[in-house]
Amino acid sequence: MKNLEVAKSFVQGKTASTANVMSSGTRYYSYSTVLGQRLNSKTFIVNMTRYSTTSAKHLSDLRWALQASGKKYKIIYVYKVHRGAQDLTRYLPR
Repeated sequence: MKNLEVAKSFVQGKTASTANVMSSGTRYYSYSTVLGQRLNSKTFIVNMTRYSTTSAKHLSDLRWALQASGKKYKIIYVYKVHRGAQDLTRYLPR
């Protein structure tokens, strides 16, 4: 399985993994940091924090998978997320 396929699986709510990325179905991880989180069937939180070139590629895969799904999702972008974060809801604007 390739990293892009893991991103697609996440958007579909399925589990999948490679050596560097993982989808729990509700969360999409790059190494140990959540880059994407599903809030509900139509809303995703996307972590836009830059950690490395590799994590930027994983984020690009996620954004591509969301767009390529052909569905209109609400996407909430969050920034300044700490490395290793497991839950993106705490970074939502208040």
